[in-house]
Amino acid sequence: MGRLLLVCRLVFADLRRRPVQAAVFLLTVGIAATALAVGLSVPGATGARYAQTRAATAGPDVVAQTEDDSPDALAALENLADAPEVTVHSGPYRVIPILVSGRRRSGIGLWVGRWRGCVRWRR
Repeated sequence: MGRLLLVCRLVFADLRRRPVQAAVFLLTVGIAATALAVGLSVPGATGARYAQTRAATAGPDVVAQTEDDSPDALAALENLADAPEVTVHSGPYRVIPILVSGRRRSGIGLWVGRWRGCVRWRR
């Protein structure tokens, strides 16, 4: 009981010395707890929306890619595209890693090129 009393006294002393910071902290914790409670209370909402969108657009189930530019790897992807289970496919698309930097930060991004002569749709 002695430690709990000490912690309570320190908290109340801090509240008296810094009321604005304490209010902002309590507001932030309250908003975070509310967002967490709302997010956990609707677990099927996002899944239902995804199923609805997928049914309307017949979205992709699988994306196949390779980092190997050899003719054998590209032929294997072409064979995969000709499989009877594949209804529609597009590509190939070049993916080029690029260095993105600004001010004091930098990172690596991916540039996906979709050239007109390169895109093919099959049904």
